[in-house]
Amino acid sequence: MEMQHPDVRLAAPSSDQRAISDDWMWGSINPLAGRPILRDQLEQLRQKRDQLQKLVDTAMGGPRVRALRKHMELQEQEAQKLRRRYLEPLMDSDFVHRLTGGVGDDLMRRATVLQEPDALHSLCALVDSAAAQRITQSWKATEQARQPTDMIASESAFARDATAMVDEAHRMLSIYGPTLAEQVHFLTEYQANLGLFHAVKSDATKYELADLLACSALPAHLATSFKGYDQAIVERMKAYGRSALQELEADFARDGNPVHAWGAFVIARTYENDTPEWVLNFVYDVARGILDICGEVSQGKPAIREAERVGKVLGFGTDGRGRGGWFKRATMLHRDRTIYFKVGSKLKAGMKRDFAYDDVAKTLNVSRSTIVRAYLRITRLNGEASDEIEVS
Repeated sequence: MEMQHPDVRLAAPSSDQRAISDDWMWGSINPLAGRPILRDQLEQLRQKRDQLQKLVDTAMGGPRVRALRKHMELQEQEAQKLRRRYLEPLMDSDFVHRLTGGVGDDLMRRATVLQEPDALHSLCALVDSAAAQRITQSWKATEQARQPTDMIASESAFARDATAMVDEAHRMLSIYGPTLAEQVHFLTEYQANLGLFHAVKSDATKYELADLLACSALPAHLATSFKGYDQAIVERMKAYGRSALQELEADFARDGNPVHAWGAFVIARTYENDTPEWVLNFVYDVARGILDICGEVSQGKPAIREAERVGKVLGFGTDGRGRGGWFKRATMLHRDRTIYFKVGSKLKAGMKRDFAYDDVAKTLNVSRSTIVRAYLRITRLNGEASDEIEVS
C-alpha cells in the first residue's frame, strides 16, 4: 500500500486567538451554521460539558469526581479536534490564500482578529466553496489523466456527474474540514476505490466504503473515528483491517520487508484495530536503534552518515538487515495481488481463465504475460495448485 501524505502546515494561533476560538466554539458565534450535523455535534459537546461541570461542582470528591473529570477531558479533546479541523484553517491566512486565491484584508481581520459572526460566516462559505471546487477539479483531472481502460465504470460515471461530485465533496468537508482539499493522494485513492465497490447498489454506501478505505492516506491530524458512519460499513472496514494485518504479518515473516510493518502500523490505527505485537516489536527495535545512535553521539562519537544509519535502522539500506529495493518489492507484490483478485473475480463469474487473462490485461493496459506471471506468483505464494507454467 503506497502512502504519501501531503503536509498541510497550519499556523499556530496565539493565546488571544485560542481564547477567542473557545468563545466561538461554545458561544453564539458559529460559522458552521450551514452544517447541521457539525452544529449539532458542537451543541451536544457544549451541553455535556456544562452538565458535567455542574456535577463536579456539587460532588464531594473521590472516584466520582475523577471519573467526571476524565470524561470532561475526553470531551475537551474532541472539541480540540473540531477546532483544529474546522476553525484553525480559517485562521491560517496562507492556507486561505492558497485555496481561494486571496480574500480581502478587511474580511480576514474581522473574521480572524475580531471574530465577527458575519465575517466568520462569509469566510467559512468562501473557503468551503473553494475547497469543494478544488476537490471536484482533482477528481476530474484524475479521470482525464488515466487511460479509459483503467477506469471502472462506476469511477468514470462519478467523475462525469457534477452534482454527485459536489455533494460528495461537501459531505467529506463536513467530516474532515477544508484542508482535505490539499490531500491529493486521499482523493485519488477514494476515486479508485469506487471501482472496487461497483456492485454496491446504494451510492451512499459505496461512497462511505470508498471513503473509509482511503483513510490510510490521510495524515494523523485528519484521521477521524468511525462515528457517524453506518455500523455495517464500519464492521466491514474493521474486518478488512484484520484481514490485511494477517496478510502483512505473513509477508513480513516471509521476507522481512519493513514496508509491511509500517503499512500494518498505519492500517491498525486507521481501522481501529489493536496494533499487533509483531508491529510493536518492530517499532521498538527501530526506536532502540535510533537511541543507540544518539547514545554514541553523547559519548563524543561523530554521527557519520547519519541519514544512512537511520535508514538502515528503519529497515532500509544496501546490505544486512536494511537491504535495498524494499519499496519496489512491496509495490510489485501489491500489483500482483491486485491482478490475482481481478482474475479471480472473473473466474468466479464463470469466465474461462484464458479469457480472464486477456480481459484483465486489457483493463489494466499491460501485456497478457504480465497478468499470467503475476497471477501464478500469487497462487504459489498462497500454496494453491496450478497446472500452468509461468510465462518467462
